[in-house]
Amino acid sequence: MNRTAAAIGFVAVLLAALITVLVIDGGDDPVAAPTTTAPPTSSAPQSTTSPTTTTTPPTTTAPPADREAEIEEIMTFVELRMWQAVEAGDIELLGMLLGSDGNYQPLAAAATNPGAHFTQKPSEGNFSLVVDEVLLDRADCVVARVQEDPTPFLVEGSVDTLIAVLWPHPEIGWRIGWRAGGGTPESQWIPICDLADRDWSP
Repeated sequence: MNRTAAAIGFVAVLLAALITVLVIDGGDDPVAAPTTTAPPTSSAPQSTTSPTTTTTPPTTTAPPADREAEIEEIMTFVELRMWQAVEAGDIELLGMLLGSDGNYQPLAAAATNPGAHFTQKPSEGNFSLVVDEVLLDRADCVVARVQEDPTPFLVEGSVDTLIAVLWPHPEIGWRIGWRAGGGTPESQWIPICDLADRDWSP
């Protein structure tokens, strides 16, 4: 009886020890699944407004047709004024309007006896000039091939095609640097535009 009780007690002690070992060995917490962070479902709000840009407006220039019309008006004014100076016998004005001796001499000679050359006074109503082509347009020199008709007021007038070279002038606006036949090559009128000394006088 005592042996039996002792054996049962021994077995109970062994079971208790075994349970303790199992609890210690397997008592670790199960490994938790790694925590994952979901990517953000929203981001900073996107602007729907286009970025402000600063642009410089393009520089505008007068259309070629407008500039040609302006040059035609200038040429008409200067050529008509020249004919009016000849008809009036105004040698002084003629000398200011013309910048070369070759142009001045024949017109100055006509101005000494205008009655022999003119049938009437030159005016806007009886003189016409048309620019066929603008050959050069610089601030210091304008060149154009023009067709002018002084026949209504000249005794021996004819419709002529000319190369007209104009220089700006502080007192009279524009001066005729040179006028020559319509077929005159560029090699002859370009040097007139490039003259540094434009103070010729009769």
